[in-house]
Amino acid sequence: MRGTFKLVGEKIRVLEERGRQDILEALKQQGIGYHTDLHSQHPTVSEYCEPLGFSDGAALFEQREVRGLEDLRRILPEPV
Repeated sequence: MRGTFKLVGEKIRVLEERGRQDILEALKQQGIGYHTDLHSQHPTVSEYCEPLGFSDGAALFEQREVRGLEDLRRILPEPV
């Protein structure tokens, strides 16, 4: 059965660092989406974006979260 997995940057890096190619290969058979880079580490997305308007919040989100997205694309080179 195929599913969609929303992955966190820190998790995908840990799988790579631990050499878990079995899991990475299995994930390549699934739909992959990006969640965040550090998930619930403070400040969370809602905490750092809360005082900002939409455009400023989106820009800050992209600035802070791009590392995880780039790592996900590098480790699982499938459309995200």
